[in-house]
Amino acid sequence: MSMQRTLKTNIVYFCPRFRKHCMPARLVRKEVMSLPNNNGFTLVLTANGGIDAPSESNLLFGAKDTDNAWNANVKSVDLTNFRTDNATTLAFLFNGSKSLETITGIEHLNTTQVQDLTAAFQYCAALTNLDLSSWKTDNVTSVSNMFFQTTQ
Repeated sequence: MSMQRTLKTNIVYFCPRFRKHCMPARLVRKEVMSLPNNNGFTLVLTANGGIDAPSESNLLFGAKDTDNAWNANVKSVDLTNFRTDNATTLAFLFNGSKSLETITGIEHLNTTQVQDLTAAFQYCAALTNLDLSSWKTDNVTSVSNMFFQTTQ
C-alpha cells in the first residue's frame, strides 16, 4: 500500500488501494486524535482515479460523540476527488465538525441516489457559506436536523 501523510497543518492521504468502497473517516480518525496539537487543519482525501463512497455513508466525516468529536478541529475539507454516485445516505456527513469553515468540491457530489441527509451538517457552527444548489434531491426523504446548530 502506498500512503503519503502530512500531519502538521494538512492531512493528505494518497491511497490507490482504497479506491473502491473507502471509508475515509476510518482511515484518518485515529491519526487525527493522536496529533499533539490537532487544531485548525485541512483534511484532503485523494487517490488515483478518485475515492468512491459506499452506498451506506453514515458518519462519513462526522462523529457520533460531538462532545469529543475527532473532527472538531477540521477547518476545511477537500472533496474534489470524492464520489458519491452510489451513496443512498449521507446522514451525519459532517456532524460535529465545529470548526469547519470550507468544503471544497461539495457542489460536485452526485446526490441523485441519496435518500437520507439527516443531520448532515449538524453542529457545523463555523460553516457560513455552502452552495448545494447543484444537488439533486428528488429522492431525499429525510432532512431532519440537517443544519441543526449551524450558524447560517
